[in-house]
Amino acid sequence: MKKILVYIFLLLITNAYSEDTKKITLLVKVNNFGISNIDLLEEIQIIKNLNTNLNNTDQQILEKIAIQSLIDDVLKRQEIDENNIKLSDSTFTKEYEQLIASIEKTGVIIDTNIKKKIFLKVKLNNEWNQLINQKYRWNVNVNINEIEDRLKDTKNIPTDEKELQELKNKLINIEKNKKLEVFSKIHLSKIKKQSLIKFF
Repeated sequence: MKKILVYIFLLLITNAYSEDTKKITLLVKVNNFGISNIDLLEEIQIIKNLNTNLNNTDQQILEKIAIQSLIDDVLKRQEIDENNIKLSDSTFTKEYEQLIASIEKTGVIIDTNIKKKIFLKVKLNNEWNQLINQKYRWNVNVNINEIEDRLKDTKNIPTDEKELQELKNKLINIEKNKKLEVFSKIHLSKIKKQSLIKFF
């Protein structure tokens, strides 16, 4: 009986300790959305999984990167929802699976919960790109003469007309994506200035 009581006592202490370590603390509020210490820990793990070169980075630096990433994600999600942007999971599932496979190839074991978070991040990025594309695609002009000049500097230019056109299209898309990336940063910066971000 004594052994059972001691066991129950130790179990209660362990549970109390576990609950204390899992205590949720509000770190940042972005408009009406809160970011907690648990969100921060998960984001740091995601960053480490996606960027193995950051594994040895100082914890404080990682925390700063993670907090900024979480704030950006909240702002993006709010803007996506406000603009009714929705993509079906099938449009980015392959991208997600390839990403997870490439991480696991390095020997990294990803927790199931973190996998779900990475899936949501991939979804977010795809929907954000869709939003930026819708808002700014008409402002994205590619100078065809610059593409032609770049082709002249390219080694092994395809002689086949179809292959040449495919290469041109590829270069045009690269230039468009570069310009859309600039618009993405501008748009995020704009909504960040209009948002209420409070640190605790």
